Amino acid sequence: MFAACRFERQIEPSSSAFQLANCTPPIAQRAASAKRRGLWTGGVVPLGYQVENKQLIIRPVEAVIVERIFQRYVTLRSITKVLRELDADGIRQRSGRPFDKVVLHKILKNRTYRGPTVHKTEAFPGKHEPIIDERLWNEAQSISHEPPRTRARAAAAREVALLRGLIFGPDGRAMTPQHARRRAAAIATSSRWPRLSAARTTGPSAACRRARLTMR
Repeated sequence: MFAACRFERQIEPSSSAFQLANCTPPIAQRAASAKRRGLWTGGVVPLGYQVENKQLIIRPVEAVIVERIFQRYVTLRSITKVLRELDADGIRQRSGRPFDKVVLHKILKNRTYRGPTVHKTEAFPGKHEPIIDERLWNEAQSISHEPPRTRARAAAAREVALLRGLIFGPDGRAMTPQHARRRAAAIATSSRWPRLSAARTTGPSAACRRARLTMR
C-alpha cells in the first residue's frame, strides 16, 4: 500500500507536465487561429464593447466615453487634465471606480479601438466595428510619443490666460503666465517678470526694478 502511494507521488509530477505539454499548445493555437479570424477569444473586454458569440459589439454609452477620452487627450495633450474633466463630470469606469492614469494609458494604447484584433505582437483585421477612426488614433499616438517637456509646453500654451498681452513690466516687455508646484500643492502665479539681461542688472534703474519686484 505504501509502495503504491509512493509510486503515485512519483508519477504525478510527470503526468502533470505531460498533460501541460500536450494540452497547452493546441489551446494556444486555437486562440491564435480565432484571433486571425477577427474573433474575441477571452480576457478583459475593453471599455466600450460587449461580447456576443465571440465577437465584440459596441456598447454606445461606453463608446461615447472612449471617444471623449481620445478627443480630449488630443485637444489638451495631457492625461492629467483629461482625468480632471472626467472626475468633475462624474464619469467612472465600468466597475464604478474613478479613472486613473494607468487605465487611461491602456485605453489610449489599445489597438482594438481602431479595429484590429491583437494576438501578442501581431494584429489582424477584426470583425468588430472600430470606435476610434484612423485620424484620431494617429494624432493620439503622435502626442503620446512626444517628450514630456514638449507635451507640457504645448498643453500650457493652450491654457486660457485672460491677461496675456495686457500687462507690461517697467521695461515695456509683456508679462507672461507661469505655473509652479511646491510641496505637492499647486500654486498658480498670474504672471512673472521677464528675466533681465546683464545690461539691465546694474545702475539705479536696475535697483528700482529689483525693488519693485521685491515689493510684489
